[in-house]
Amino acid sequence: MTLSLLLSAGVALAQDSTGASTNTDTSTTTMTARKSCLADAKTARVAAVKTASDTAKSAKADAKTTRDTAIANAKTTRDTAVTAAKANTDKKAGRAAIKTANTDYAMAVKVANTAYRASIKAITATQAASVKTAWSDYATAVKACPKK
Repeated sequence: MTLSLLLSAGVALAQDSTGASTNTDTSTTTMTARKSCLADAKTARVAAVKTASDTAKSAKADAKTTRDTAIANAKTTRDTAVTAAKANTDKKAGRAAIKTANTDYAMAVKVANTAYRASIKAITATQAASVKTAWSDYATAVKACPKK
């Protein structure tokens, strides 16, 4: 083979310490570097996606706890009002108080559920954006890896 054919085939000529020419296969070195680079890019992407997932899971649990606490507090307030209304000797006023307590409770549940749904939407959107960024960063990293 001529020198130009050897070089185009990915074989470089090098001299060892004695001055003799030796062949080194640069394609193997390039492939090893590429595999390592691709593995690093994948590892970073997987970590970013997992972080986004874990963050979303935690935020969703917090949103649910907030909603459940708001509903429990509203129920306690309603139950207290109903108990007081039942003790009222004026039955008409008692029924009105119970009706008001039930309406207030229903409104509190509606508000808590609406806030919860809005939180879940925002959390999901944030997670999707993080995953999209992770994939974009991965694509950029892959393009930066040594070519075959």
